[in-house]
Parts: sequence; structure tokens; C-alpha cells
Amino acid sequence: MIYCFDVENDHLIKNGNPAPNTGSAGYYKCQFNFKTQDWEGLSKFAVFIVDNNPIPVEITDGECDIPVQSINIVGNTFVGVYGTNADANALKRISTNFEYIKVGQGAYSTDNAPEPPAPDLWEIYYAKVKAEVAEATKQTETATAKA
Repeated sequence: MIYCFDVENDHLIKNGNPAPNTGSAGYYKCQFNFKTQDWEGLSKFAVFIVDNNPIPVEITDGECDIPVQSINIVGNTFVGVYGTNADANALKRISTNFEYIKVGQGAYSTDNAPEPPAPDLWEIYYAKVKAEVAEATKQTETATAKA
């Protein structure tokens, strides 16, 4: 799911109001549409704030992943953007306001996650796969020998 934002000068504007759920990982992204030329040539970063802890994430090709740490708890996660040229002699930096993303309770949590399979189940699975590979190898060798 992609959360879309417009960036006009130093102002961040959220488009729509979807709400991510806790427990998801690697699923949510932010997309930033830089509408003004003043951002050209700058390295751009999104900053996610949860419990007063900033989590900076580089914006590449106008997008970035929403870090899982920023959606682990129900409530508001704040997102802002800044860009910099990192030139000590002619520093240019633009910093936007923050917008919020309301995070809802998701079905998955570490408290209700299924247990991983017991080692003996993995051993059984491995033995079956190994037998299938051996049979396929044998059939290939037989077919090759007949050819």
C-alpha cells in the first residue's frame, strides 16, 4: 500500500487518509511528489517520529518504505521530509512540516504469532525433498544413458 504526499516548497500535504495496521512489515510505502524545482539536486529523506524518536529513511525515486518500527504501536506516526545538498560551503536545506499517519490495531502481533514448526517436522520435510531430488536425478541419468 502506498501513502501519497505532495511537497510544495517547504509544505508537506497528505493525500487521502488511509490507516496502516500494526503487525505489517515490508508492505507500506510513502510516495512523495515534489512539485517545485527547489528540491532538485538535493538528497531527500523522510523522517518518521514515534514516541519522540526520529527514524530517517532515504527517499529514492520519490519513494521510501515506512519503517516497521514506526507502525508497531497503535496511534499516530508523524512523517516529514527534508532535503539537503550537504555542502558545508554553500549549505542548502529544506525542511517540511509534519503530517500524521494514524496506525490501527492489526491482527498479527508477537503475542499471537504461530510457533515455528518443530525441528522434527523440518527433518521430515528435508528427507522428503532429498528423496525427490534423488529420484529426479536418477530419472535424468537413466534418460541420458538411453539417449
